Amino acid sequence: MALSNQTPASRAILHALLALASHHRGNDPVFAAQMKHSAVQILLSTTSPDMDSCTAIEHIAAGIVLCTVDMQHSPPSCWITHITGTRTVISALSHSPLPSPSPPSPASLILSWVFYFDTFTRFSLRHWRTESIRATAMELGFDSQGEKACALQYIIAKHSFAQDVKGIEAFAHPLVRMVAQVLGIRMGAEEAGWFDEAYQKGLDELRAGLEGFDVKGHGNVPGTGSEKPSHNDHDNDHDTTHLQLLRLSALIYLERISRSFSGASPQLSAYLVTALSLISELDFMPAHFTLFVIGCEARTDEERGVLLSFFARMQTRPHLISLFQAQSLVESAWIQQDLDLEGGLGYLHKLNLVLSSRDVVPSFM
Repeated sequence: MALSNQTPASRAILHALLALASHHRGNDPVFAAQMKHSAVQILLSTTSPDMDSCTAIEHIAAGIVLCTVDMQHSPPSCWITHITGTRTVISALSHSPLPSPSPPSPASLILSWVFYFDTFTRFSLRHWRTESIRATAMELGFDSQGEKACALQYIIAKHSFAQDVKGIEAFAHPLVRMVAQVLGIRMGAEEAGWFDEAYQKGLDELRAGLEGFDVKGHGNVPGTGSEKPSHNDHDNDHDTTHLQLLRLSALIYLERISRSFSGASPQLSAYLVTALSLISELDFMPAHFTLFVIGCEARTDEERGVLLSFFARMQTRPHLISLFQAQSLVESAWIQQDLDLEGGLGYLHKLNLVLSSRDVVPSFM
């Protein structure tokens, strides 16, 4: 797509990729900024309600790459705008049907990425600057609204995410669809329907589905870095590990939120032991959501040491700035846990507090 040079949008993809590559190399921030600006200007000048589906897919692909580019800023201020934009483009395609999810195609792969980004953006919006932490925010001295530009983006994103984008779940990896369900569960007994028998039964079915999910029996998932089928054993192990970590983090979050539980349990300990054994051998960067949720469970020096060793390994390789953002969020969670000497800090409040300590909405892709 990026190399076809057949449309302005394909050039936008190329320029966005050049910006991301420059960030990855870390040697020319001026060039990265120029390429990003060029990509944005191309998209702005070619956006039209009459776009056909092929052009729209190119716009969406460019938006996903630009989102990743903006995640590399410190703090990552505008990434959420690009996600909102891709959702708007897809919603505007009512006059033109989405491509079929099978057989796989470049378009279907891009739409699977949209669902992946959409899912973890919901996690950010779910826990950043919620009403429940306003009083704490004032005590700690930070503006509960965040930066003005970020506050505006947040309002636009909240409005956009109030509705689902119809049809894109068909393109998602089955495990990511289950994670999306987990990140949509009610967050407390005060929410209507919490005690409904049908709702609780649905939680049990979701938990059983995650427990029984065969990570070796499914294809690749966005974020592994190898979305094409592979016959290479290393690539297959890579994908299986990524899926397993994502499954475990979803189970931990589901257990914590669905039961309003903040203490220790044999089940949570088992999830953590398995996850840390995988992270100790990890040679790639999984979703930040995975690292954050698993990191929040690490309480001993030994457990935290596994994660710190992983971050140190990643820093010795070519990496993106978002690596440090992921590490910072995990370490902020540890600080909150260590300060909670009496054990009164609930799990949900801890997540809200850690995410809300950032002036901009943090990303978890």
